[in-house]
Amino acid sequence: MKTNSSSSSLAMKEGWDKVPLNEYITLIDYRGRTPAKTESGVRLITAKNVKLGYLQKEPQEFINPDDYDSWMTRGIPKYGDVIFTTEAPLGNVAQINTEERLAFAQRIIVMQPRADKIDQTFLKYMLLSPEIRKKIFDNGTGATVTGIKSKLLKQIQIPIPPLSEQEEIVAILDEVFTAIVQARANIEKNIENANEFFQSRLNEIFSWKGEGWEWKRLGDVCYGFQYGTSSKSDSTGKIPVLRMGNIRDGVIDWSDLKYTDNSTDIDKYLLEKDDVLFNRTNSAELVGKSAIYKGERDAIFAGYLIRLLRNKELLDGDFLNFYLMSPKVREYGLSIMSSSVHQANISASKLENYKISLPNIGIQREIASNIILLKLEIMKLEESYNSKLSVLDELKKSLLQKAFSGELT
Repeated sequence: MKTNSSSSSLAMKEGWDKVPLNEYITLIDYRGRTPAKTESGVRLITAKNVKLGYLQKEPQEFINPDDYDSWMTRGIPKYGDVIFTTEAPLGNVAQINTEERLAFAQRIIVMQPRADKIDQTFLKYMLLSPEIRKKIFDNGTGATVTGIKSKLLKQIQIPIPPLSEQEEIVAILDEVFTAIVQARANIEKNIENANEFFQSRLNEIFSWKGEGWEWKRLGDVCYGFQYGTSSKSDSTGKIPVLRMGNIRDGVIDWSDLKYTDNSTDIDKYLLEKDDVLFNRTNSAELVGKSAIYKGERDAIFAGYLIRLLRNKELLDGDFLNFYLMSPKVREYGLSIMSSSVHQANISASKLENYKISLPNIGIQREIASNIILLKLEIMKLEESYNSKLSVLDELKKSLLQKAFSGELT
């Protein structure tokens, strides 16, 4: 089965072999099976747990320990085995890092390499390398969800250096990737700190009651709370219909739009500059989110949203939007929302009873302007941090490319 490296797209070193993936690797395939789940027991690993390079603990699902032997008839996974997702998503790779018994769900293949031919961690890194990932995706099929058939996966050609060189490659990548993981954690912590600082400032501002400030109900400073259209929309109309998914971090997300040509709806629900929209129903963590419309383009809004029809002489739009974004107000919303099994809701009648501390309209605008400047600075920081994360990602790809073209050793 072995062939020389000259026919491979990888520029492999002399002394490396190229073989089909299943030449030295046993594949334990759990596709097409769904186990009965329980509240506790043996941890069940699904495709959701397998990320690019690591195994994530959440979400936690279990099967009955008494069912383990009858379920795991295709093979028992061991410490260090490599896990591969075959679809939804395709090509995520992790390594078993525990001695506990684990069960596996559909869309997962466990790979067990021959110890005298392939180092387990070398296999993990190889499956993460750009060249091998390209081969995997080039062999993927499926109109809506891309997956790979077992027959095609087994035929993918992989590079096999001598075992001693594999171990050397693993040692280098382990050391560098550990440093990259730490650098990424530091950057992500900085992003988290920046966002926490912004949220704490919102809490301070909207907990304050300075001289001349008055506590009001939203119903006292808004003359109405308008539910959006219930008409169906599609991708063929001319006017966007904003939905709950378009409410993001205080602003309108203009991606993934639906449209309408309904003239009655356009007349009734056409947004005006500085209108504030409130997400009244969804999962609990999304209910209560708000966004301000800045007149970017003509648009109307759907029935899951509420437009706060404010008295513009008493309440500034940006001030209102930041108020609704503040953590304490979001927490209050969680405390009053009604919930069913799959849906939470804050009605207009509950929204109008929200309490807000208000200065005069001029001070509101000044405060809102300062918050906007702070938000812009936070966004610049996040952009800088995300740029650094992108550099780290590119560094990982470059190192993996070098490793599997023989340039690291």
